[in-house]
Amino acid sequence: MCTHTHTHTSHTPHTQVVRVRSGWEWKHESGKGGFSTREPGSALDLRLDTSIPAHVVHAAAGQPVVVDVMLGLLKSYYGMGIVSVECRPGAGCECEPTEFDMNDPADLTSQTTMYALRIVKPYPLCLVRVTVLGRSTSEGGRTRATLRGVAVVATHGVEGGGAPRRLRDPPGGDVVHEG
Repeated sequence: MCTHTHTHTSHTPHTQVVRVRSGWEWKHESGKGGFSTREPGSALDLRLDTSIPAHVVHAAAGQPVVVDVMLGLLKSYYGMGIVSVECRPGAGCECEPTEFDMNDPADLTSQTTMYALRIVKPYPLCLVRVTVLGRSTSEGGRTRATLRGVAVVATHGVEGGGAPRRLRDPPGGDVVHEG
C-alpha cells in the first residue's frame, strides 16, 4: 500500500491566521517564536483552510483522504499545561474535540512536538480554538502553553490516516523528522 502526504502551508502573516481571543502573546523564547501564555482560560483562534485540494483528490484515486491539523506545541519536562482543541461551532468544518498535555517529566528536554487534530468534515474556512485548561500534570499545577506552528496535512493510502509525526528542535534550530 502506498502512502502520500500533502502538506499545504500558507505564507499568510500570522496576524491573519491567528486571532488572539485572550491571554496569548507573540514571544521569542530561546531564539524561537510562538504564541505563549500562562493564563488558564486563554483562547487562541486559528483560521485555516482544511479543504482537500483537487490535486490531492486526483492523486488519491478513490482512496479515502484524511485531513489533520498539526499543531506544533512546546512540550517540556517542567511547567507546561494542558490545552483543549476544538473546531468552533458554525465554522463549516467539524472535528473531534481533544486535549493535549504538554508536560513530560520523564523526558528532560523542551522541544516542539506535533499534535494531530483530525478534521472529520473539511472546509475552506475552519476555525480551530486552542484553550489553556485550568488543570495541569506539571509540578505546582503550572499551565504554560506555547504554539510554535500549524500545518494542514492531507493523507491518503493509509487506513485510518497517517500517524502523527514527532518533530524536535536540535541545537541550531533546524527541525528534524523522527520517523
